Amino acid sequence: MPKICVAKLGIHNADAQSDENFGNGRPYFVVLGTIEPRKNHMVLFDVWQKFQESIPAEQMPDLFVIGRRGWGNADVFRFLDQSSQIEMNIFEKEGLPDHVVAAAVSGAHALLFPSFAEGYGLPAIEAMAQNIPTICSDLVVFRECVGDYPTYVPATDVDQWYAAIKSRLEIGKKQAKLTAIELKLIDESTWTAHFNTVFAVEFP
Repeated sequence: MPKICVAKLGIHNADAQSDENFGNGRPYFVVLGTIEPRKNHMVLFDVWQKFQESIPAEQMPDLFVIGRRGWGNADVFRFLDQSSQIEMNIFEKEGLPDHVVAAAVSGAHALLFPSFAEGYGLPAIEAMAQNIPTICSDLVVFRECVGDYPTYVPATDVDQWYAAIKSRLEIGKKQAKLTAIELKLIDESTWTAHFNTVFAVEFP
């Protein structure tokens, strides 16, 4: 059997600076990543349509969809091009520099991560490092990388996503103190820790 070395990828904490006023004072949420099928953006669009039907317009939260358009996602692209909610409560942002993305996440009520599949899930780790609440689909990779930090929701359950986001909306932008385990997970996710692990391996 080959020798296996697990070296977590490092995160880069860019300075959270931006001239853009995300949310314009309204509560908002962020979903971050290439817009492709496995990212499951549509469940969030269904949630925002449910919000539109159930709460007053002045209480509507915003959703920032940050990332470039990918492939094989015609229904999502159609929604982004045609929905009446676009530029009202749902905003598509492409090509933002790292420090602006960091600023968007740092001001969010939560990072939303409804993926069907992930190889690693860096945005969740970056959000935890900023002590920003995170709501994730219940994937093993998230359990391994960010432990019990997020609120976990089944990827396709619109009602549970709605309830989790509405709960976070009612709580407000409240950040809990990170636990020792969560701080350890962050410490393990630096580039220094990554290369220390790699260089410590003795290969035959």
